[in-house]
Amino acid sequence: AIQLDPNNFDAVLWLGTLQREEGQYKQARINLKHALEMQPNSIRARYQFAKECSDEGEYKRAATLLEALIKVAPEYTQAHRALVTIYFRLGRVADGKRQREIVHQMDEEIQARQMKEGKQLRKDGN
Repeated sequence: AIQLDPNNFDAVLWLGTLQREEGQYKQARINLKHALEMQPNSIRARYQFAKECSDEGEYKRAATLLEALIKVAPEYTQAHRALVTIYFRLGRVADGKRQREIVHQMDEEIQARQMKEGKQLRKDGN
């Protein structure tokens, strides 16, 4: 898809994500930066770029990026999860614990919502 259209946002983002997950950080950074240039407000691109920074040991930068992301998307659980690890790596233990509690609360809310939806499905199915 990128060969046909080097500005295909989804293709560039997914390639950068795959490269990051495979440890190809130099190429990942190029593609994730390109994705951000195309759609600077994309939650997915911002998250993946922050993860790439973290993967390369740029914890302060990753924390700053994720903190900004959470301000615009507070429900984005994965960003909160990533911050837990980054805060502990930075020695920000209190922040890491606070963020871990936020993740725990979010997980409980998700589980409660899923249980409610499951009960409703069973009720509607009878």
